[in-house]
Amino acid sequence: MSLERERDRQRAPRQPVGEVDMTRPSAARVYDYYLGGTSNFAIDREFAQRAATVWPDVMGVARLNRRWLRRVVAEAVRAGFTQFLDIGAGLPTAGNTHEIARREAGDDADLRVVYVDNEGVAHSYAGLMLDKQRLTGWCAAILDDARNPEAILEHADTQRLLDLGRPVCVLTVALWQFIGDGDDIPNVLARYRSRLAPGSWIAISHVGPDDAPPESREQIEGVRRAYADTQNPLWVRDRAEIGSWFTEMPLVAPGLVHLTEWRPEDDVPPVGSQQWRMGSTFWCGVGQIP
Repeated sequence: MSLERERDRQRAPRQPVGEVDMTRPSAARVYDYYLGGTSNFAIDREFAQRAATVWPDVMGVARLNRRWLRRVVAEAVRAGFTQFLDIGAGLPTAGNTHEIARREAGDDADLRVVYVDNEGVAHSYAGLMLDKQRLTGWCAAILDDARNPEAILEHADTQRLLDLGRPVCVLTVALWQFIGDGDDIPNVLARYRSRLAPGSWIAISHVGPDDAPPESREQIEGVRRAYADTQNPLWVRDRAEIGSWFTEMPLVAPGLVHLTEWRPEDDVPPVGSQQWRMGSTFWCGVGQIP
């Protein structure tokens, strides 16, 4: 196989903008099901149920990711951030970024939030939610691909809401695991960094079970194989590879850790507990642009 063909094989498929593929499960809609949402189709529910049979912790891990998102947004507000770019935001559900930021910052804060997703249903639902709640003055939803940083940052709604001359908190929660090695994630992240102001944060969580129990690693491998038949193939990476993405961004304390270890609201669960087992299947961290 030629180098170019192998690179193509390692790229995540691009979806036609604005179209909804009803023939295969979508990661955004499956994730919505994991979180207890209703914005999904039968094909997504069937896949999610099969995935949960292979990896019984998958729904619990999705919820740990959601709680991590909430802690990152809360910590960002405490650190003085008022601007958020949530890439791969998925379908709206309880505890969205703008809701967390508003709760933490107060009603008088001048907040700005831009959501980005490449899944048509996710984008449509987000737009409807923002319009229904009359939030479009300070929130927007963009339909685009995470691999298009220039298009996202130059989008009219991004330009309208975000001042890129000031720090922005960029959220990429369980996103890059659906982007292949052939897409050169370090380069994509570098393109975001080059356009963001010093002091900006980039938050990343990614499936990485190299520190998890053997049983969890085997289950995740089974789920990875299952995702190969969806719109969004899954890439599983280890701590060293994920950590290499932060080489140009010093990590905010406590560094690159498991989901349950990043500034937890309660005590870190003991090794061997169910919460520890679920948290150990993901790595998460927040890098700050120097």
